[in-house]
Amino acid sequence: MLTDKQCKNASCDAGRTRVRLADSGGLYLEISPSGSKRWFWKYRFDGKEKRLALGGYPDLGLKEARVARDDARKQHQSGADPVLTRQVERLSSRFDANASFEVTAREFHATKKVGWSDHYAKRWMEWQRLHRPQRLHRTEGGHLCSSRTAPRGARAASRLALASRHMPVTRCVGRPSATPRTGPSSR
Repeated sequence: MLTDKQCKNASCDAGRTRVRLADSGGLYLEISPSGSKRWFWKYRFDGKEKRLALGGYPDLGLKEARVARDDARKQHQSGADPVLTRQVERLSSRFDANASFEVTAREFHATKKVGWSDHYAKRWMEWQRLHRPQRLHRTEGGHLCSSRTAPRGARAASRLALASRHMPVTRCVGRPSATPRTGPSSR
């Protein structure tokens, strides 16, 4: 286990890319040749080795780094990936709740319709009304998704299945054939 004195006096030789000083439970201090010191926690998720950056050494002391590691470990033990959780939190904080898809689409339409024909502008808005997500919601994992995601895929798959039953087999564009061809020798 590391001591605060070891962390303070740690340095990296000029010939090495970095030095890692290991603490307990996957926590380590990484020192670069420039002198910067950062805390990382190494763990495995879904069979892959990952590492979570916890912060810089002078700002985050040894005790605080251990507490941060323990918090991340609790997330990991509950089945969540701490790195992915942090990324979702960052992206969610950038997400403006007032800027819904409809508001953004209407703003886009207002700026672009000057160069569009009236017919196309009307068609574009109709298409947006039909194909926009009905509402956004969060899954159990905290991900944003649309309520139309699954049904749209199911509808597309059923349309494809229906079309494939009623259309002749084609190998070239515009050339239907009664029997499907196989292999390169069937040309």
